[in-house]
Amino acid sequence: MRKLDLINRRWLMAAAVTIGLLVVSSPIWSWYLKSEHKLNVLIVDKTVPDSSYRNHAGLTWMLNNAKYVQSSGKAYRPSSDYFGFKPLGDEKYRIDAVPDQIDSYDLIYLASMYGVDKEEYTGREPGPSESKSLYGGMTIAEFEPIRSKLLTKGGTLIAERNLFGKPTTPELRVRMYSLLNLTWDGWSYKYVADLAGTEVPNKLKASVAKASGSSWTYKGGGYLFMNEFTEENLVLTEADLTGGAPAFAYTTEGEQQLRLSEKGIGKAKGNQAYSGWVDVIKPADEREVLASYTLALSPSGREKLSRRYIPMTMPAIIHHQNERYGTYYFNGQFSLNTDLPSIYQSSIQTALRKLPTWHEAEDAFYWDTYIPLMKAIIDHGMTKPAVTPPQVEKLSAGNTSYSARMFGDHLQTLKNGKWTNFTVKGVNIGMGKPGAFPGNAAIGRDEYYRWFQQIAAMNANAIRVYTLQPPAFYEALYAFNQTTDKPLYLFHGAWVLEDALVSSGNAYSDAVMKPFHEEIVDVVNAVHGKANLPKQAGHAYGSYTYDVSPYLLGWILGIEWDPHAVADTNKQTAHKQPFDGRYMYTKGASPFENWLAQGMEYMAAYEQDHYHVQHALSFTNWPTTDMLKHPLESFAEEDMSVVNPNHIYTKESYYPGSFASYHIYPYYPDFMNNEYKDYEDQSGTKNNYAGYLHALKAVHRLPILVAEFGIPSSRGMTHRNVSGKDQGHHSEQEQGQLIAGLYEDMLSEGYMGGMIFSWQDEWFKRTWNTMEYDNAHRRPFWSNVQTNEQYFGLLSFDPGMNEVPIDVDGDTLDWDALHLAPIYKAADSKQNLKALYMTNDSEYVYLRLDYGKLSADDIHTSIMLDTVPGQGNTKLPKGIPLANQVGFDFYIDLASASYAETFVDSYYDTFYYDYAHLKKLIPAVAGVSTKNNGMYNPIRLVLNKGSRMVLPNGKLLNYPFESYHTGLLQEGNSNTRSADYNSLADYKVNEKLGIIELRIPWLMLNAKDPSLHEMTGDLWASGKGYQSSVTTNGFHMLVVEQNGGGSSKLSTLPELKTDEPVTPSQLKLFQWGEWNLPAYHERLKQSYEVLQKEYAKY
Repeated sequence: MRKLDLINRRWLMAAAVTIGLLVVSSPIWSWYLKSEHKLNVLIVDKTVPDSSYRNHAGLTWMLNNAKYVQSSGKAYRPSSDYFGFKPLGDEKYRIDAVPDQIDSYDLIYLASMYGVDKEEYTGREPGPSESKSLYGGMTIAEFEPIRSKLLTKGGTLIAERNLFGKPTTPELRVRMYSLLNLTWDGWSYKYVADLAGTEVPNKLKASVAKASGSSWTYKGGGYLFMNEFTEENLVLTEADLTGGAPAFAYTTEGEQQLRLSEKGIGKAKGNQAYSGWVDVIKPADEREVLASYTLALSPSGREKLSRRYIPMTMPAIIHHQNERYGTYYFNGQFSLNTDLPSIYQSSIQTALRKLPTWHEAEDAFYWDTYIPLMKAIIDHGMTKPAVTPPQVEKLSAGNTSYSARMFGDHLQTLKNGKWTNFTVKGVNIGMGKPGAFPGNAAIGRDEYYRWFQQIAAMNANAIRVYTLQPPAFYEALYAFNQTTDKPLYLFHGAWVLEDALVSSGNAYSDAVMKPFHEEIVDVVNAVHGKANLPKQAGHAYGSYTYDVSPYLLGWILGIEWDPHAVADTNKQTAHKQPFDGRYMYTKGASPFENWLAQGMEYMAAYEQDHYHVQHALSFTNWPTTDMLKHPLESFAEEDMSVVNPNHIYTKESYYPGSFASYHIYPYYPDFMNNEYKDYEDQSGTKNNYAGYLHALKAVHRLPILVAEFGIPSSRGMTHRNVSGKDQGHHSEQEQGQLIAGLYEDMLSEGYMGGMIFSWQDEWFKRTWNTMEYDNAHRRPFWSNVQTNEQYFGLLSFDPGMNEVPIDVDGDTLDWDALHLAPIYKAADSKQNLKALYMTNDSEYVYLRLDYGKLSADDIHTSIMLDTVPGQGNTKLPKGIPLANQVGFDFYIDLASASYAETFVDSYYDTFYYDYAHLKKLIPAVAGVSTKNNGMYNPIRLVLNKGSRMVLPNGKLLNYPFESYHTGLLQEGNSNTRSADYNSLADYKVNEKLGIIELRIPWLMLNAKDPSLHEMTGDLWASGKGYQSSVTTNGFHMLVVEQNGGGSSKLSTLPELKTDEPVTPSQLKLFQWGEWNLPAYHERLKQSYEVLQKEYAKY
C-alpha cells in the first residue's frame, strides 16, 4: 500500500512538473502553434555603420515576432534581408542597390537614408578633398522603381525620418514630397536631458559658439533646433520649457483609421514621450495627420519658436491614401531599439517588454508605440495592389463612342450610366516656368504630377492647355488619374500661328492652314498616346505613349483672334461658300467662321477615323470679337470684327455637340467699364461683369464656357475696373476673393463653368505698359512684379531655394541668419542712424535701416541711389543741407509709416520720355532733357492712353489719359508665413526694434535685366530712348535722416562731418552676383485657399 502511494505521489509530482513546464514554456510553444502570414517587405537601410543593424533590426524583430514571413516562407534576418549598405568588417562593405523590379513586394519600408560617414566606419578622418560621406542618400535611380511600383501596381510605403536631409538631393526631395504629400522647411529638433552632455552634436556647438563669440555653456534639459537649409540654430533651455521630451499622441483620425481603441491603445494610453530627432514637416492635407507631437514650452520658448514660425504641435505620423497606393511617414526613427531580445519566438515578449522594469527608458517608445502601430498598419492599414484603375464611363454609338456631351446649357458626363450635369471648375496651365520660355517645354513629369495633386486638392475638376504639351504632361496626367476616383478632366487646344495670320491677313493661306492642321494631327495623336514627334525648336516633341483621351471633355481650337486678321480674311475671301462637312456645317457664316468650321471638321474627322471616338468642339473667342455691339468702346478695333459661334453647327452624327468658349476679364476691353454698369446681379448688387455675361448669354444658342478669367496679384497695374476688379495691384487674398466672385457670376448667369487663368505665375510674360522697359530675351530669368501678366497664377515661384528669404516683416532674424555685413555702420554712438544693410533676389532689392530711436509717425529719412554711371542729380531733394558731388538717379522718401514713395531723376524717367517726349500725351516740362536738372519725378505707370470718339447720336466721348503713381510704397508685412501677410507690402516699420525694412522692385529702378546687371541707359543722349542699356557695377547709397521741419541734418550714412561734401569715394558700392539659372521655390498663394473653398461649393 505504501509502495502504491509512493508511486502515485511520484506521478503527481511528475505531472505537476510537466504542467509547470508547459505553463512556463507556453509563450514559446503557443508562438509556434500560431499560423504564419506571408508579407513580402522591401527594407532599405543606408545607415548601417556596424553589425547591430540598429535602424532596421527593430522592424525585422517585430515582423518575426508577429510571424510575418517572406514569400519564401523564411523569417527576416536583419543582417541580409535588406537593401543598402552592408558592413563586411575590416573597413570593407558591399552596396546592395534597390532592384529595378519590385512589383512583388507588399510593403516598402525606408528605414534610414542618411548613410555612413567615412570617419565613423573607418576610424580615419577624410582628407580635405574627400567626401565625408562614404555612402548615403536616396538616389533618383532608387526612387524611380519605388515610385513606379506604387503608381502602376499600388501598394504601401512606410518611410522613417532621415529621408529628406543631405545627402539626398533637393530635386529628389521635392519628388518625395509629392509621393508623401508633405513638405519640410529644413528645421529638425531633438530634446536632450542634459545640454552639457554628449547628445549635443559637435557641429551645433561649434556653430552656436561662432555666432555668439563664446563657448558652449548650456546645461540642463533643453531642445536643439537645426535648419539644414539655412544653417540656422536655436537652443531652448530649461527656462524655455515647462516639460520634457515632446509628447506623442494619436489624433482622432489616427485612432479611427488604425482602430487603436479596439486594441486598448491610443488616447487611452496617454501621451508617450519621444526623445529622438524630429523634422518640422507640413502636411498637404491636415486630415492626413494620424499622430502629433506637442512641445511643452514657457512663454519665452513659445516666443522663440513663433519668431521662426516653428509650430509647437507638428505631425508625428502622416498617412496619404489614394485609389492606387498609401504612404506613411514616421517623423522619427520609430523602429530604433538599443536592446532587442535575442529570441523573438515568444508570444509574451512584447507584453513583458512594455513593463518599465523590462526595458530601458529610451526604448519605451518602441515597445509602447511602434510595435502596436506596425501591427495595426499591417492588419488593416495596408493598400492592396489595384487590379484595375478607375474607369471613365462612355457611351457607344455606331462605330464611335463618347464620354461627354452638350445638353441645353450644360456639359454632361456619364455617372452610373446616366447623363449628369458637369459644372466646370477649372484652371488653365501654361508652359512657362522660371528660367525657360514656353517653347523650351521645360516643365517635367514630377512638376506636372505635383501640380495635378494640388489642383485636385483645390477641388478643381478640369484643366486646360492651349497647345501640344511635352510627353511629361500626358504621362503625369495619366498617372495621377490612376490614383483617384475623381479624375482631372482635360480641355485641349490646337494652336494657330498668330504672326502668320496677322501678316498674311488670310486664315486660308498655306502659312496658316498647314501648321494649323499639323498641330491638330499632333495633339489628337498625343492625347491618344500614339505620337512620336521629332525635335523641333520652339515646340514640344518626343514619344507620346500615354492615352489620356478618356479624360478629354472637349477641344478648344485657336487663339484670341486679332480683329484686323478677321476683317482682312473676310475681305480677301469674301467668295467663300458656306461650309458643309461630315460633322460640321455653317449657316450665315462669314469666311472666317467658315474657316473655323473647316478646322473643327478636320479635327473631328481625324479623331473619328483614327480612334473611333468623338469629343465636344469649340474655338477660342473673346469680347473683342463677340457678336454684341459696344457703342461705348473707346478703341474702334475692339469692336470692329465679329466671330459668331452660333453660325457653326454640328450634325446629328456628331454626338457630343459643340459649345462656345470665351476669355472674359472684368477690366478689358474698355467697354467692360463703360457699359453694363447699372446691371444688378443675383444679389441685387450693381455688377458690370455679370451684366456682360448676361448680355452675351442672351445672344447664344450654345452652352458657354468661360475658358479664361482671372485677376493678377502683381504689384504693377495695367487697367482699372469701375468695381475695383483692376488688372493688377491686388494682394493674394484680394485676388482669390475677386476670382471667386467672378466665378459666382458665371454660374448665376447660366454658364457651363469657368477656367481660372492661370495655375502658375509666368515670368516670361509681358504687358503693354512695361514691355518697352525690360530685356525681352531675358524675361524668364527674373521676376518682374510690375508686370501684371506674370502674376495671374495661384502658384507662385518665390525667389530662392533653400537659403533664408528676406521678409519685410520688421524682424531681423532673417538678416542675422545670412550673416550680412552692413553697407554702412555708424561709429558715433550718438548718431541715430545706426546701420544700412542691403541684399537682393531675382525679384527685389532689399534695404534695412537700423535706428537708435524710431517714431513711426516721424521718420523723415531719404535714401538716395546712384544706380548707373554718368548721370543723375547732384542737387539733393527735400532741402537736404549737404553739398553733393554724386549724381543720384533715385531717391526714396521715407516720411512715416503712412507715407513713403520712390522718385526718379526726371532725366532718367522712362514714363516721361515715353508719354511726354515721344507720344506727346502729357505736358512737357522745360529742362527735363538736360542732365543734372535738379528735378525728381514720381514713378508712374500708364493705365489708359486716352481717346476721343463720336457716338452715332453725335455725342462726343472723351476718355482721358490716365496713369498712377506706382512709386508709392505700402507699409505691411511681406512674410508669407505671417498671419497678417500682405503680398503688396513694400516696407515695414518696427518702432520697438528701431528698424525699417524695404523692398524695391527691380523694374522700378530701371533694371532691364538684373541677372546680368543690365540697366536702362541714357534715354536722351544715346538716341535709343528706352531701348538704350548700360551695365552697372552696383549701386551707391546715401541715407539722410532729418527732423520734422526737413531742414536740419540729424544723421547720415555714411557718417559725414559738418559741412563735409558728399563725394563718390565716400559711398560704398552695393553689388550682387549674376545668374543664368534663377533659384526659386513653389508656394501656393493665399488665393489658392480662397478658391479651394469656392470650388468646394459645387
